[in-house]
This record gives sequence, structure tokens and C-alpha cells, in this order.
Amino acid sequence: MLMIVETELWPNLVRVAHRSGARVVLVNARLSDGSFRGYKRFGFFMRRVLDNVDLVCAQTERDAERFSGFWVLPRNRVMVAGNLKFDAAPPKLGRLGGYAEDRLT
Repeated sequence: MLMIVETELWPNLVRVAHRSGARVVLVNARLSDGSFRGYKRFGFFMRRVLDNVDLVCAQTERDAERFSGFWVLPRNRVMVAGNLKFDAAPPKLGRLGGYAEDRLT
């Protein structure tokens, strides 16, 4: 599996990963107004790149619509997952995921 964060697309990497049988997933994917306008100019190219992407986990509904609308990705390959940096709940105090807490006191 190849996971790409925040739409940092490297076309050759995406194509080779997909051809090798790896699943390609964009997580925390977003498209700003400026990026969307710029990518629109190269729609034929972006469509070919995104054909190699199995799932887009977009930050917002607007981002999801941009991925599924303009580049004609089927909606079942696009979902809204929120912003992974800001929407995740912080860990509970006193829990360090198995690390020996007594070493820190």
C-alpha cells in the first residue's frame, strides 16, 4: 500500500505502485482554490494520474467534490475523512502506548 498525505502526487511513483499491484490511497487530501485552478488546466494529465488512485480520503466535502467531480473519480473511491491533524482526539493523559511510564518519573 502506498499512502500519500495531503495530495503530494508524484505521477510516476503513483503509476508504478498501482501497476505493481499496490493499493494507492490519498489521505488528508485537499485541493485549495489555487491548486484546483492550476490542476484544471492540466485536467487530461491529472485524470491519468488519479486513475491509478484507489481511494481519496478528503479533508472536506468541498475537496471530495473536486476530486470526484472534475476528474471524474467515481464517488465510491472518494470519502470525507476530515483533517487528520486537527480532527483527531488527543491521547489520554498517562497513556504512552506501552512505553514504561515509570521511567519518566
